[in-house]
Amino acid sequence: MLKNGTLVSRHYRIDGQPENYWADAIYSAAEEQSHREYDVREITGQRARDLRPAFQSLAEKGLPDFLLTEVEITEDSLLLVTAHGEAESLEDVLTQNGPFSRDKAVRVCGQLCDALSALHNLQPSLCYGVVKPQDVLLDAAGNVRLSGFGAMLQSGQKLPETAPALADEDSAAPELLDQKIADVRSDIYSLGVLLFYMLSGKLPHEV
Repeated sequence: MLKNGTLVSRHYRIDGQPENYWADAIYSAAEEQSHREYDVREITGQRARDLRPAFQSLAEKGLPDFLLTEVEITEDSLLLVTAHGEAESLEDVLTQNGPFSRDKAVRVCGQLCDALSALHNLQPSLCYGVVKPQDVLLDAAGNVRLSGFGAMLQSGQKLPETAPALADEDSAAPELLDQKIADVRSDIYSLGVLLFYMLSGKLPHEV
């Protein structure tokens, strides 16, 4: 557990108590000079050891802005830093403005495909798990970012026992609901649900 005031990656100061997120902890943090707000996700134990090779590979390739701002890899943990930025969730944007045009939905979906592909092409391959409207952030220029990093699982791995119940997750693939196992196809399934939502303003079960 990170203490309040801990400095992550030499720039981000922890300034709040953690919240549980899947099997991990999420902390609020502020960048030392700009004071911009960030989230820091702490992954520990065997999960950190299992995921370390993938994040080392990601760090070596260069962190894509739509996924991560910074990664700190220690012997016992992974610390993932993501920016809040001036962005709204897809859920809020659709609630305020209604469904997207086909062109806009395709642009957003294309950026999400790039973000998920960056995870899927790692070694070992990672999957997001369930891509929900509240997890997709849009800025004023139409740039897309994924927040929180979802379930953060190796493809084919079972959900941790501490993961939240998925019974009410409208975007969850059947194998996640039934077998508690996620792979890259789970992300593709939930992305399809999300595309439907962007075009119609409704989830499939609501039609």
